[in-house]
Amino acid sequence: MKKKYSFINALLLCVVISSCTSTSNNNDEWVLTSDTTYRWEAYEWKLSGCMDYEYNRDGDLIYEKRKYLSPEGWESGSFSSMYYDNKGLRTSSTSKWGNNPSDSTTYTYNEKDLLVLQTQYSFYWPDSTMRISNKDSSMYNDDGLLVKRISQRLSHGPKGITTTTFFYDSVGSLIKETVDYSQQMMQLDSTTWLSYYDSTGKVKAKEYHVYKKDKDESTHRELYQYDSLTNLIKRKSMINYGDHYVNYILDYFEYDDNNNQIVSGSQRWINGLWVDQYKRIKVYKRK
Repeated sequence: MKKKYSFINALLLCVVISSCTSTSNNNDEWVLTSDTTYRWEAYEWKLSGCMDYEYNRDGDLIYEKRKYLSPEGWESGSFSSMYYDNKGLRTSSTSKWGNNPSDSTTYTYNEKDLLVLQTQYSFYWPDSTMRISNKDSSMYNDDGLLVKRISQRLSHGPKGITTTTFFYDSVGSLIKETVDYSQQMMQLDSTTWLSYYDSTGKVKAKEYHVYKKDKDESTHRELYQYDSLTNLIKRKSMINYGDHYVNYILDYFEYDDNNNQIVSGSQRWINGLWVDQYKRIKVYKRK
């Protein structure tokens, strides 16, 4: 049986990264101030990096600093600054990695304050100019739900256009998300996320399909578990090997008494056991 790791690994990495964001149920009262990463190496937890956050008086994130710990000591990573209008809408941001020139991003909204255009500018080394590197255009239905996003990649990865389409049920819950790669330099045609909900409206499972020449070549499934306060506490990813699913990644989350997510971690299924990979410790403060 041919193992299908490469694309799924990249996908799961994105899923893991996205879980680093706070899922606090009291976002009006608390903000995340730091996020420290530990990796499981040589049978012990080792500090590997951290992120610090700063906010304005309205609680909007205005500065993000990332640094990493190497054998030589702490090394600078990326620095990001965010800017807002008097409505609290983010209008622009800048991002700098190490000693490289800064990238910048602008955000445009419609009359309903919904984001319709996000444009990224990056430094172009051959002629030392800033050029548009990525553009994301978003479209919404009458209920304000995102129904389509067209992404133009002009640099930084496979170039071309991808179109993401979103589908909802009668109560506005996202049930399907498809990405068309036919106009981008990728080795696949499209991908599809299918979401399934329980009776309380929480996602209980997701399925991810990869299509090449209209053939479903790989699938992975995610199962979700919540606590009594509806906080997500476990997300298990399983890979399809053609005739059965096998365990692959287990993400876990812990919360404080205010429902702030204070720990997120990941384990990988190796030789019949869940083996620790990393965990993040998060610290909050009141606004």
